[in-house]
Amino acid sequence: EAGLAWGYDAGGEAVKTDQLASIQAVLGGAGDDLIQGDANANWLYGGEGDDTLDGAGGGDTLFGGAGADRFIYEAGDGFTVIGDYEGGTDKFELHGLTTFTTYLAGTGTDTVVDFGNGDRLYLVGILPEDLSQHSSDFLFI
Repeated sequence: EAGLAWGYDAGGEAVKTDQLASIQAVLGGAGDDLIQGDANANWLYGGEGDDTLDGAGGGDTLFGGAGADRFIYEAGDGFTVIGDYEGGTDKFELHGLTTFTTYLAGTGTDTVVDFGNGDRLYLVGILPEDLSQHSSDFLFI
């Protein structure tokens, strides 16, 4: 696990992760990685395994890599690029959001999912019609 922000669990104990400061990019390994960014613009790549990526705001770019990956996105995270979403395999965990304000807007071979208030996911290489077949990949939490 790697986190770019200092953190503690609910009981006040230091989390069992590597906490890194002043880092803009993280490359995960072959295992199932949990990689969390900070409020800055981060580039996070999970690598192999079933990874969980959380940019935590700041104009991030996330790549899950091989495996069934989970992208965490929260209201207020702003503009985030997802470089390798695979429909039916990867999932989006959406916190504090209830629906798409503008459902899908295609831009060439890419799709923008607009939640309003500046919160947008930019999905590289995904057409709107491809994404509509995988609506169950969007988990509203």
